[in-house]
Amino acid sequence: KITYLNSFKTKFSKKMTVAPSIVYMSSKYSYELDVANDAKVLSELPAVTLINLYVSYPDLFFEGLDLGAGVFNLFDEENRFVQPYDG
Repeated sequence: KITYLNSFKTKFSKKMTVAPSIVYMSSKYSYELDVANDAKVLSELPAVTLINLYVSYPDLFFEGLDLGAGVFNLFDEENRFVQPYDG
Protein backbone atom coordinates (compact mmCIF):
# COMPACT_ATOMS: atom_id res chain seq x y z
CA LYS A 1 0.00 0.00 0.00
CA ILE A 2 1.28 3.43 -0.96
CA THR A 3 -0.50 6.64 0.05
CA TYR A 4 0.09 10.17 -1.25
CA LEU A 5 -1.48 13.13 0.58
CA ASN A 6 -1.34 16.80 -0.28
CA SER A 7 -3.20 20.01 0.50
CA PHE A 8 -3.17 23.46 -0.98
CA LYS A 9 -4.98 26.79 -0.77
CA THR A 10 -7.12 27.75 -3.75
CA LYS A 11 -7.11 30.91 -5.84
CA PHE A 12 -10.89 30.95 -5.47
CA SER A 13 -10.58 31.75 -1.76
CA LYS A 14 -7.50 32.27 0.39
CA LYS A 15 -9.12 30.30 3.23
CA MET A 16 -10.38 27.30 1.25
CA THR A 17 -8.17 24.22 1.30
CA VAL A 18 -8.29 21.32 -1.16
CA ALA A 19 -6.74 18.05 -0.02
CA PRO A 20 -6.51 15.29 -2.64
CA SER A 21 -5.10 11.87 -1.83
CA ILE A 22 -4.17 8.78 -3.81
CA VAL A 23 -4.05 5.30 -2.28
CA TYR A 24 -2.52 2.46 -4.27
CA MET A 25 -3.02 -1.08 -3.00
CA SER A 26 -1.19 -3.91 -4.72
CA SER A 27 -2.87 -7.18 -5.62
CA LYS A 28 -4.03 -9.33 -2.74
CA TYR A 29 -5.17 -12.88 -2.17
CA SER A 30 -8.45 -14.07 -0.77
CA TYR A 31 -10.37 -17.25 -0.14
CA GLU A 32 -13.65 -17.16 -2.05
CA LEU A 33 -16.49 -19.63 -2.17
CA ASP A 34 -16.79 -21.70 -5.35
CA VAL A 35 -20.54 -22.32 -5.28
CA ALA A 36 -20.46 -25.01 -8.00
CA ASN A 37 -18.05 -27.21 -6.04
CA ASP A 38 -18.98 -25.99 -2.55
CA ALA A 39 -15.31 -25.33 -1.82
CA LYS A 40 -13.10 -22.40 -0.92
CA VAL A 41 -10.66 -21.32 -3.63
CA LEU A 42 -7.63 -19.08 -3.23
CA SER A 43 -7.84 -16.28 -5.77
CA GLU A 44 -5.82 -13.18 -6.57
CA LEU A 45 -7.57 -9.81 -6.68
CA PRO A 46 -6.12 -7.05 -8.87
CA ALA A 47 -4.36 -3.94 -7.63
CA VAL A 48 -6.55 -0.88 -7.06
CA THR A 49 -5.93 2.87 -6.98
CA LEU A 50 -8.32 5.05 -4.99
CA ILE A 51 -8.59 8.80 -5.56
CA ASN A 52 -10.03 10.86 -2.69
CA LEU A 53 -10.80 14.56 -2.43
CA TYR A 54 -11.55 16.73 0.60
CA VAL A 55 -12.39 20.46 0.59
CA SER A 56 -12.53 22.56 3.75
CA TYR A 57 -13.30 26.17 4.60
CA PRO A 58 -12.39 27.33 8.12
CA ASP A 59 -14.17 30.11 9.98
CA LEU A 60 -17.10 30.17 7.57
CA PHE A 61 -19.40 32.80 9.14
CA PHE A 62 -17.57 33.22 12.44
CA GLU A 63 -14.42 31.94 14.09
CA GLY A 64 -14.63 28.27 14.98
CA LEU A 65 -17.25 27.25 12.39
CA ASP A 66 -15.56 25.09 9.78
CA LEU A 67 -17.20 23.54 6.75
CA GLY A 68 -15.77 20.51 5.01
CA ALA A 69 -16.84 17.94 2.46
CA GLY A 70 -15.09 15.01 0.92
CA VAL A 71 -15.44 12.17 -1.52
CA PHE A 72 -13.82 8.79 -0.95
CA ASN A 73 -13.14 6.58 -3.98
CA LEU A 74 -13.99 9.35 -6.45
CA PHE A 75 -13.99 7.07 -9.52
CA ASP A 76 -15.88 4.20 -7.82
CA GLU A 77 -13.10 1.61 -8.12
CA GLU A 78 -13.97 -1.84 -6.81
CA ASN A 79 -12.16 -2.22 -3.49
CA ARG A 80 -13.06 -5.43 -1.74
CA PHE A 81 -12.31 -6.14 1.89
CA VAL A 82 -11.38 -9.78 1.88
CA GLN A 83 -10.69 -12.60 4.29
CA PRO A 84 -6.99 -13.41 3.90
CA TYR A 85 -7.17 -16.86 5.46
CA ASP A 86 -9.29 -20.00 5.20
CA GLY A 87 -11.34 -20.02 8.34
